[in-house]
Amino acid sequence: SLLAEFSDHLMLVEAPNEERTLAVLAKARELRPGKPVTTLLVTHHHSDHTGGVRTAVAEGVTEIVTHRSNVAYINEVLKRPHTINPDRLAKTPTVKPVRITAVDDEGVVKDSAMTVNLYRILDNTHADSMVMVYFPNGRILTEADVYMPNDDRNVIEGEPLGHAPWLQNLLANVSLRKLQVDHIAPIHGEYVPYSQFLESVITMTQFVPGGAPTN
Repeated sequence: SLLAEFSDHLMLVEAPNEERTLAVLAKARELRPGKPVTTLLVTHHHSDHTGGVRTAVAEGVTEIVTHRSNVAYINEVLKRPHTINPDRLAKTPTVKPVRITAVDDEGVVKDSAMTVNLYRILDNTHADSMVMVYFPNGRILTEADVYMPNDDRNVIEGEPLGHAPWLQNLLANVSLRKLQVDHIAPIHGEYVPYSQFLESVITMTQFVPGGAPTN
């Protein structure tokens, strides 16, 4: 999870599960006590990125931004009654109504203090509804699951191609959008300079059929 700061509120990027969501919200209140977290950006529908959506809403989120193809799923997640094992949302009947803002090919969330550009990652086999996040002020790109710098999951046993095709796909999408990127702040993995991503794209071509070994 990440936080984006606007003039009068904060935006949470991703709500993976209840524990992580609560921890990030607590940190947000500690660092910015005067700014509530009212917006949640969901990059895609997979459960390890949406497991905390209900928690975020129970804790004050009033807007969810996601790709249009995720809207039906998010609505279904929110309306489930949870009567057998009530969660925070089920126990908070007075929550404010949630507005879902749908993104198609691209979108933007901005005010006088911050601009966040959103782009659908085209032709990605991990999730067709994936959205990447670009912070033009800092030239920072955030993405989920596609590139996980310094994370062993880039090459997974049983998946001989690892993430190599996804890295190439991400590079193609960055080029298509003509983004000027200095750093990548991934949902999984470490904050790294964009040059490291480019090196990874070159190194991992050996995992793609027809790719040339690099050693």
